[in-house]
Amino acid sequence: MSLIWSAPPRTAAYYAPTLYGAEQVTITARTEDRVIGTATINWTIFPHGGAPLLIEGPDLVAEFYAPAPGSPLPAPAVVVLGGSEGEIHTQLVAGLLASHGYATLAVGYFNIGPLPEALERIPLEYFANAIAFLRDQPNIDGSQLGVVGFSRGGELALLLGSYYPEITAVVSYNGSGLVAPAPFVTPPVPAWTWQGEGLAFALTFEDEFAQVPVEHINGPILLISGDADELSPSTALSRVAWDRLQQTAHPWLNQFLSFPGAGHGINVPYAPRTSEYNFAGYEFGGDPWSDQVASVASWQAALAMFDWRLKRGA
Repeated sequence: MSLIWSAPPRTAAYYAPTLYGAEQVTITARTEDRVIGTATINWTIFPHGGAPLLIEGPDLVAEFYAPAPGSPLPAPAVVVLGGSEGEIHTQLVAGLLASHGYATLAVGYFNIGPLPEALERIPLEYFANAIAFLRDQPNIDGSQLGVVGFSRGGELALLLGSYYPEITAVVSYNGSGLVAPAPFVTPPVPAWTWQGEGLAFALTFEDEFAQVPVEHINGPILLISGDADELSPSTALSRVAWDRLQQTAHPWLNQFLSFPGAGHGINVPYAPRTSEYNFAGYEFGGDPWSDQVASVASWQAALAMFDWRLKRGA
């Protein structure tokens, strides 16, 4: 797969293939003066076809991905959360999890449809609608529910697990054990609310009152971070959650994977890595090889944890 993820773009940015169906990739070996061989492969992410169910109401904006045909039923479910980019950009994650037998819900929570325009004072109660939607679907085991989040979505995943006992496994990519304020707002205001009150947020690492109460999470937690993250100090922020878990009686097999050289671009494995290092003027840090190593290892760990907790009900 290194021939896929490391390919540099010729013109425009190079991203992952279409989610549904196959995309042809041609690999050519050549010397200076002649082609010595070619091979064409079909690259598939979600091989059984179909399309997500779009939910676009005032109480929930999301994309629902049914588990792959032939998956054991009732299927466990996973909520997938993006970060401060807003809208919904987690289709690849949701599709891959669905191909592994999970019912997945990629949830938008701002900057899309009728939802707030900014990541500011987002009610955590909004996500109860996502939980209720999954539990109402046929052939889904509502007692086996995980959540995975990226960046600010990783912080949110830890918060939701702390506030909703229905969630029984949490994966946080480059997230935080400290609640941060709304981004790009001066003076700072809360990013999240609970029961109408803004959640306390941290301005320094010493603000212990703003720590996420991760010890309340009803299942195992996987923390993932890149030590070379230039967008946020995600290893230090994830360590806040990890240290809190070590100081409390959290009776689960938790993991903290921090990867030297990796940046903010840790994601699903084998996605192209040549166009991810600058987003809207912000540097992600890391390098393609380190991010790919981290993406493969963390994805395997996330699947193993979800399989153990959600599929086996361990």
